[in-house]
Amino acid sequence: MAIAKTISAQVIIKPTTSVAEPVTAANVHELNSAPDVVTKIQDAFAKNGFEVGNVVASTFSITAPVSTFKKMFGVGFARDERGGMVVRGVRDAPRELPRTRLPKALAQAIAAITFGEPPDFGPTNF
Repeated sequence: MAIAKTISAQVIIKPTTSVAEPVTAANVHELNSAPDVVTKIQDAFAKNGFEVGNVVASTFSITAPVSTFKKMFGVGFARDERGGMVVRGVRDAPRELPRTRLPKALAQAIAAITFGEPPDFGPTNF
């Protein structure tokens, strides 16, 4: 299955504080990251050629040509049997991009950068 010229991933930002268990409607806002941290992370991706999406809770999307992803993360990509994007050579978390090549402060503020699962419905030729 061919890889699109432009791909997208979700950046999940770590919360700046811990939340008492259980998470409820009254304390869920504590899971949000500090706005200045989010802005720094978004700016870092934008400066490296990514189109940066709007923040929703503590996540946002990054979109760029495959070559931009390869340059920043140092990995190759493939499609799995369902057509979803995966990182080549990764078995335990194949949808998650490595953060090892990111600046330390940036990597520490991010919980994960991941490709979503393909839907279980609709057209299969996307």
